[in-house]
Amino acid sequence: MKDHNSLIDRKSEPVRYAVEIVGGDPYSRFLGHVVEDAADSYAKVSLKLKPEYCNAAARSHGGIIFSLADQAFAIAGNSRGYT
Repeated sequence: MKDHNSLIDRKSEPVRYAVEIVGGDPYSRFLGHVVEDAADSYAKVSLKLKPEYCNAAARSHGGIIFSLADQAFAIAGNSRGYT
């Protein structure tokens, strides 16, 4: 598991830090999130929808959508280099 004590400097490489450290958290990896793109204050994250991510109506469960959005927000928010 990657941690915040990595060799990536949050201030000098904020986008790389956001993608590799924040984007690689255990929950995100478990769900299969893929960071498609990231830049200053921006992130595009995707995942392959699996049957177990669906609700009783065979549609994407709201929780999986919000997890995806939360991950994109976390990466975008951490891409600025603030501490």
